[in-house]
Amino acid sequence: MVLNGFLYSVRAEGDGANAEGDGAKAWSGGKFRLSLLEDCPVFKGHFPGFPVLPGASIIEIVRELASGMAGREICFSAMRSVKFMKMISPEDSLFVTVDMDTENSSLHSSVSVNGEECVKINAVFNYPDMPEQDGNGKNIKGKNRTGI
Repeated sequence: MVLNGFLYSVRAEGDGANAEGDGAKAWSGGKFRLSLLEDCPVFKGHFPGFPVLPGASIIEIVRELASGMAGREICFSAMRSVKFMKMISPEDSLFVTVDMDTENSSLHSSVSVNGEECVKINAVFNYPDMPEQDGNGKNIKGKNRTGI
C-alpha cells in the first residue's frame, strides 16, 4: 500500500548515513517532516466527528519511509514493541525518525508532534526476496517469504 500522496506528504530532514568497518554496524538513519492530508477518506471513518490517525497507518508510513531509505521494499517480520503514547490528528505536522541496523535487521522509529513523542516502534525487518526471519532477526533456514 502506498500512503504517500494519499494520506501524507513527506519532506526529508537529513541524509541517511552508513557506517562500516571494525566493529561498526551497517546502519542508516533518516529524519522526515510529514504533513497529513486532512481530506483523506481515512479520517472520515476513523473516527466520525473525532478524526485520529490509525495506528496501522502510522506503522505503514514508517515502513514506506524505511523502504525509501533502503532503496528497496522492506517488510516487517516482527514488532518487538510498539507504543502509542498520544493520538495524532489530521492537522498535526509529524516529525519521524527512522534508524535501521541492516546487520541485525532491526528498525527503531519515533513519531513526534510539536516535540512530544507520540509513537515508538522497535521492529525486525527483512526484504520480500530474502529468507524469512524469526522474531530476533535471524534467518529461518530453508524458507523464504514465499514459503519455498
